[in-house]
Amino acid sequence: LSSALKCARVGCFGAARRGLTIGQQRISQNNNLVSVARRFKSDASSNSAPAAGKRTAKGTWEQIRKLLAIARPEYGRLACACVLLVVSTGVTMAVPAGIGKVIDMIYSSSQDDEPAEMRRKLTSLVQVLSGIFVVGAVANCGRVYLIQTSGARVIRRLREKVFSNVVQQEMAFFDSAKSG
Repeated sequence: LSSALKCARVGCFGAARRGLTIGQQRISQNNNLVSVARRFKSDASSNSAPAAGKRTAKGTWEQIRKLLAIARPEYGRLACACVLLVVSTGVTMAVPAGIGKVIDMIYSSSQDDEPAEMRRKLTSLVQVLSGIFVVGAVANCGRVYLIQTSGARVIRRLREKVFSNVVQQEMAFFDSAKSG
């Protein structure tokens, strides 16, 4: 039902009556939505922009400020993701040092060392390196999860704002900004 309402809003039933395929109908829908977005953007920019088509530094900073305001509820999650990024980067940088220690231990062992002692040292070093790798993997996984879920939440809030603004438009707006 919701897809039928979307189709009715952008006029794809008319496209179906004209004998277009489903792929052509989707292209028609996308073109209709793009033209509405362009008209809406040009109406908004003509009211506030100093020159058509030119971005000012103030406009760019205002957009960034608005985006950060939408992302404000995610600051804690993003800060945690930054901490996990530092941890996973530290682990990544520790890998060559750990491998170097293993190589040094193998080549610097003297002839009088017992093989059992060298095996014990290597085993403990490999266990430490394995633990470091696990910590790095968990940190990386947590970072990716937090960034992706935070991004999805920000996009959801942005879409809700856009939808509520479109729904609150007067009928005259839809008469002047036709979708087809």
